[in-house]
Amino acid sequence: MNLINDRLKDCTDFESTKTALLDRETIRLTYEILKSINLDKEVSPRELLASYMMIKHPNEIFGPDKVKNNMKIMGMANNVINCTKDKLHNYVLEFSKLFQEWKQKDYQELLNDIFQRYHQLTVDIMNAPDEIKSQLEDIKTNLLKEGERVGGPNFRSKLLSYAPIVINLEELQTQYNKAYWDKFTIEYEQKNYAMLYDLLEYLKKVYMTLAPSKKNHIMEVIDVKFIWQRVKENAYTEDELKLLTNNILDIVKSLHAPVYDDDLEKYREDINKGNLYFPVILKRVVELTRNILQTLEQFRNK
Repeated sequence: MNLINDRLKDCTDFESTKTALLDRETIRLTYEILKSINLDKEVSPRELLASYMMIKHPNEIFGPDKVKNNMKIMGMANNVINCTKDKLHNYVLEFSKLFQEWKQKDYQELLNDIFQRYHQLTVDIMNAPDEIKSQLEDIKTNLLKEGERVGGPNFRSKLLSYAPIVINLEELQTQYNKAYWDKFTIEYEQKNYAMLYDLLEYLKKVYMTLAPSKKNHIMEVIDVKFIWQRVKENAYTEDELKLLTNNILDIVKSLHAPVYDDDLEKYREDINKGNLYFPVILKRVVELTRNILQTLEQFRNK
């Protein structure tokens, strides 16, 4: 590996390193190294040379926020680059295994990102002012093309076949009136929790539509069947109910405009003092959620 090290010693930035690694002579030398340790059939020169990019430019390869999560493969890349020849065979095999795992994971994360961004644009277009909708549609079309290029026809079909829930921006402003809450409270007191179940499902879908990238977290916090079962069995402790409510409020806070922060935090303070009657909790959550939808409506009508 010393010959390759020598060819890279003057490379200080990403582009110069990439150019040096893609040079025909560098690839030829790497192939000869692999051949000398009987791995020229199992490992490609470019795969082995990826070890240099990971060590010299980890931020560009993994992303600044993911370098720490890839310390294992970086450690093996360092072993490959700096080991003696008698250990090179085993280190290269291990690096190749880790590299394939990383590449597959990175590929799936890319597809997930395209999927989330494509369907976030569906919601953005619905709520955007008319004058920028065509621009967003163009971005969505280009993202669809990129999805097909990266993931192929099947991934394109997946993008087109998924229909995200569309929020009726007026629904929370008209449906959940005094009569609704009176009935909700009566049914709750009679231990009929059908309305509770339906409301939690609706709120979960609203939040997932507004923030598809947070879908897993939202589903984890608002686990409707679990919450329904716990309420039905009167199994929530005061601390558990506080935790649940605070987690829901955190979701709402991440979605609404900062101007509503004070109202939310005042309510959080009330909750943490022990005011934990579930119909009242949900009524306040609905009111806070309505603020989000009203803001979107105002933005759309500008």
